[in-house]
Amino acid sequence: MLVLELSEAEGECLIPHHSVLEVLKYVPGHELLSIEQSKKSLELSWGGGKASYDAIDPKGYPVVPEVKAKVEGELDGDSLLAALKSVVGYCSTDPAKPVLGGVTLSLGESLIVAGADGFQLAYKTLPMSFPA
Repeated sequence: MLVLELSEAEGECLIPHHSVLEVLKYVPGHELLSIEQSKKSLELSWGGGKASYDAIDPKGYPVVPEVKAKVEGELDGDSLLAALKSVVGYCSTDPAKPVLGGVTLSLGESLIVAGADGFQLAYKTLPMSFPA
């Protein structure tokens, strides 16, 4: 589940995250992404194109509980992105193994980023401390 809070935006909606992620793979990182919401749709637009999605009213769904941070720290986004890219290819894409379909972040003396598909495991250790 992904919850985005945009301070400049008004209202809320649910959109199909898999479809959005597929489109965002092809949006260059340096492009400005505009998000416009109407009552029934959400439109993403950037210099090279646009995509539109049906927007669902979240009132019929359970409220997402607020998560309180137990540990806080700062890290370099480029290092995290490189680590994620190095392990995400090892995650399962099998719908029968949804628990292996994501990346695990383990916080402690260092940050460990890991992904596996049940046969192979990839991990990257980042020298960043997140004390308890």
